[in-house]
Amino acid sequence: MKRKDAEKLLNSIATKRPSHNKDEVNLLSKGEGFVLTYLDSEGGRPVKAGKIALEAGFSTARATSILNSLQKKELIYRFKDTSDSRITYVLLSEKGKAIVRKRKEKAIDWIIFLSDNLGEKEIKRFFQTAAKISTLMKNQCKKTNTVKEKEEK
Repeated sequence: MKRKDAEKLLNSIATKRPSHNKDEVNLLSKGEGFVLTYLDSEGGRPVKAGKIALEAGFSTARATSILNSLQKKELIYRFKDTSDSRITYVLLSEKGKAIVRKRKEKAIDWIIFLSDNLGEKEIKRFFQTAAKISTLMKNQCKKTNTVKEKEEK
């Protein structure tokens, strides 16, 4: 695909983002939303802050900023490892779990709406393609991070 064609595709969706209500669920940054969703996917187990940064592709400073914001909003708990104070663990608070549940419900409602209006087959195809793209992007980011780590050593 030519760069100009890719730009047209991007522009076709970039300006059409729906506006959201300004409720607590929608007042999260993308990074905050990712962290909450990631913590939820860990099934209630504490997660090392460094692992969150690595999985998200955030710098340590960016991850710390996001975790500070989430802690201030009382959506997470942070605590130090008892045997190594350099390690910080992160856990969803009850308020954080409630936000994740609300976000999931809204996403499910959108999927149903889109399916009703575009057809189930088209929506399934879209999510299959999106999953493939996500995997490709994640693999490429891991390769890029590995190269950076080798260069820094």
